[in-house]
Amino acid sequence: MIIVTGIPGAGKTTLLGFFKDNYNIINYGTVMFEIAKEKGIVKDRDEMRDMEFKTQLEIQEKAAEKIADMQNKKRIIVDTHAAISTPKGYYPGLSKKALEIINPEIIIFIFVPFEELKERIKGDQTRQREEFLKEKRVNELIEISKMFLATYAAECSSRLAIIDNSGPIGSAVPDMKKILE
Repeated sequence: MIIVTGIPGAGKTTLLGFFKDNYNIINYGTVMFEIAKEKGIVKDRDEMRDMEFKTQLEIQEKAAEKIADMQNKKRIIVDTHAAISTPKGYYPGLSKKALEIINPEIIIFIFVPFEELKERIKGDQTRQREEFLKEKRVNELIEISKMFLATYAAECSSRLAIIDNSGPIGSAVPDMKKILE
C-alpha cells in the first residue's frame, strides 16, 4: 500500500486522479467520516477535527481495517493527512495501530508554496479551510506533517518522498510516476 499525504489544498486528491486507472485510490478521511457518521459522532466531514483524541484514534484504526480489507488486483493508494490541526493541538493523521494495519511501502508528501495554496483554498467553496489562509499556520502544519511523516516512515521501514505540486494541474505527475515505479 502507498500513503499520499498533504495539507488541505495541496492538490493531492487532484494529482491522484491521474493514477486512478492503475491504482485503487481510497480517501482515508472519507472512510473515517462514513464510520463516524454511522456511529452518530459527526454529521459533517469538517467536524471530525473536533472529535476527542481517543475517538479519533479509534476511528482511524477502524478505517485502516476497512481499507486493508479492500485489497484487490490494483495497488492501493491511501489519500490522507499526516497531521490533523485541531483546537486542542495536532493529532497524528495515522495512529501507530493504523500504520501497522496499512503497512505502507511508500509514504509521499505533496506540498505547494503558501501563496499558491492560499489561492487554491479561496477557490474551493466545498470545504471549510479558512484557517489555512494564514502563512504562519500553514508553514507550521507543513513542518509538523513532515515530522509525523518521518516518524511514520521509520516506524514502518517505508520509503518517504516529497513532491512539489506547484504549477499547472498535472505538472507533478512525472515526479509521482518515478516514485511509484
